[in-house]
Amino acid sequence: MSTVAPQLGFRLARWMMRVGVPGGFRLQEAMRRAGLLTRTAVYDLGNGVLFEVPVGRRENSWAAQDLAAYDPPLIAGMVRAIAAMPSPPALIDAGADIGTVSCQTMAAGAIVSQIIAYEPNATAHAVMARNLARLTVTADAKLAGVGSEPGNGALRQPDFSAHAHSAFVAAGNDFPIERLDDLGLTGPVVIKLDVEGGELAALQGALALLRQAPAVAVIFEAHIRQADRIGQDPSEILRWLQEIRPWTFEVLDVPGMIPDPGQPFFAQIHDPQPIGYNILALSA
Repeated sequence: MSTVAPQLGFRLARWMMRVGVPGGFRLQEAMRRAGLLTRTAVYDLGNGVLFEVPVGRRENSWAAQDLAAYDPPLIAGMVRAIAAMPSPPALIDAGADIGTVSCQTMAAGAIVSQIIAYEPNATAHAVMARNLARLTVTADAKLAGVGSEPGNGALRQPDFSAHAHSAFVAAGNDFPIERLDDLGLTGPVVIKLDVEGGELAALQGALALLRQAPAVAVIFEAHIRQADRIGQDPSEILRWLQEIRPWTFEVLDVPGMIPDPGQPFFAQIHDPQPIGYNILALSA
């Protein structure tokens, strides 16, 4: 497979948005409505990682420059957490979408023993499966969610967003929900969670893994609107983790911030924004 550039009009629209020229978003949306964004782009992320992007999907409307700038603190934190493990860990990517974080982490030179990725959105999963299949490491792309107990679920949109990346797992029968403990992993593990309010349930389903693994890193997203939706402060997750084993905590998006589990999380951030703050928990 080789790289494939998106349509010229799309690249122009994304350039206009990056440099602040008015009309870029309107041009992009006009192309989408006209059915002109059906061609999938393929970008070279580096280190031999080719990455497919369905630019016609609103959630993945990325030119190469957009993808190169994708959440540098998160990717750097992933690489650092993996390097801190005593041997190449298994990487669990829950809420993987099209595989962006896993593939960017591999392109940045991280070494893992395997990747196990979960994505319950069938459209995103199909692209994710192809992206992971091109990696040189063994990868399992699961059309599933993660939770405290095995079961079944469906995606629902919160009141505050129609964006597919904001969808959360609720009761239903659209896809299976799996428990991470049932993977039977025994070595070091890095767990990345972007599951829109389902982080604690996912970790509860990994209790034995968190206790028994020789080394663990957990990176989870804290989003103020999702926290309000479920009535759970992210500090509750930190306190729950502390009951299992010792950890060090840091907020990847706020340099130098070490969150206090005894205090409300968002109260520790000056002027918190409705974005995802990625918290790294590294076993001590």
